Amino acid sequence: MKLKGIFDRFVDPDRKIRDSHTFKNIEAGVSIIFGMAGTSPPWKPDEINHWRSRNVGDQHGPENYIQEDNSTYVMFEWLLKALGQNASFLEIGCNAGRNLNYLLKHGYTDLAGIEINDVSVNVVLKEHFPDLYEKGTFFIGNALDEIKKIPDERYDVVFSIGVFEHIPYEYKTLFNEVARVSKRYIAIITNEKSSKLFPHNYEKKFRNLGFTTIEYKLFYGENHNFNMPVEPYDAKKHAFDSKFLRIFIKNKKGG
Repeated sequence: MKLKGIFDRFVDPDRKIRDSHTFKNIEAGVSIIFGMAGTSPPWKPDEINHWRSRNVGDQHGPENYIQEDNSTYVMFEWLLKALGQNASFLEIGCNAGRNLNYLLKHGYTDLAGIEINDVSVNVVLKEHFPDLYEKGTFFIGNALDEIKKIPDERYDVVFSIGVFEHIPYEYKTLFNEVARVSKRYIAIITNEKSSKLFPHNYEKKFRNLGFTTIEYKLFYGENHNFNMPVEPYDAKKHAFDSKFLRIFIKNKKGG
């Protein structure tokens, strides 16, 4: 009952978190405890159905993910220098395809995406990026189900931008599948500016799955736009206004 009283104090009847910096810190810690038990806290939104149901014109509708932004450039700045032209890519949560289309424009053709929203791929991506729609491979459905259709070490790079922080704890075995299908690299950008998201210890997860961190960048501040701000990092001020780039490389067998 005490826990419920604390919950009611900070969460309104519509299950929206009240604006409280203190609660954000408490909630993040409690979320991790729930995560260790493999379940999502009661105040977390239904991320799976939210993204599955997005249509054109909705909040977070797929037409909002057509134009490349700085996250695309930050993601591939290091990777494309390290990879040959025959490299293969799988994106988890490709939405309307802007990141995969960026790779197509740079000459990469072995491209695939997993996307939970049918409209994103079969309507918006098809209309705006017809070459990608024709040449790419797309899996429509829940990522944890769809990725199991892919053979071991099929793609040189498995990447995701702004998606993994939306993965509920009940689906955390997705990270095992990501490691399984990656032949060489895992690259992720996560937006960790909201206490409504699901914190995961990516370094620990992928280290336990045989990967080593080789690139790590922190971007913070309300208007950073993926540029390092001049102001010193303040853990309290920027705790929920931070984005991270992490690139992992698969450890050599026997190494």
